[in-house]
Amino acid sequence: MLRDFTQNTLHYAVMFLGAISLLVVAMLSLLYNDSCSTKNSLLFTLAIFTFIFAEVFRAMGYYDIDFGNVSVYIARFLVILASALLASFAIVSKTETEKLGRRLF
Repeated sequence: MLRDFTQNTLHYAVMFLGAISLLVVAMLSLLYNDSCSTKNSLLFTLAIFTFIFAEVFRAMGYYDIDFGNVSVYIARFLVILASALLASFAIVSKTETEKLGRRLF
C-alpha cells in the first residue's frame, strides 16, 4: 500500500529500514526494562514507544490515511513529549546496573 506513495525503490527501502530499526530499538528497550525494572528503565521505554507512536501518526498525516492534519499535530506533540522523556532519562542519575554504556560493553 505504501509503495504507491514512495518516490522510488530507494525511498521505500529507507522507509522500511527506518521502521525495522524502530522495532529493534523498542525490543531492546523492553529487554532493558525487564532486566533493570526501575523507574529510569520505564522512562526510557516510554520515550521509545512515544517516538514510535509519533512516527505512526506522522505517517498517517503524511500519507493522508486518517484524521488529516490533526494527526500531524498529534505527531508533533508526541515527538516533543518523547524528547522531554529522553532528556529526563539522560539527566537522572542512575546506579551502576542501570547505566546503558556499562551494559553494552
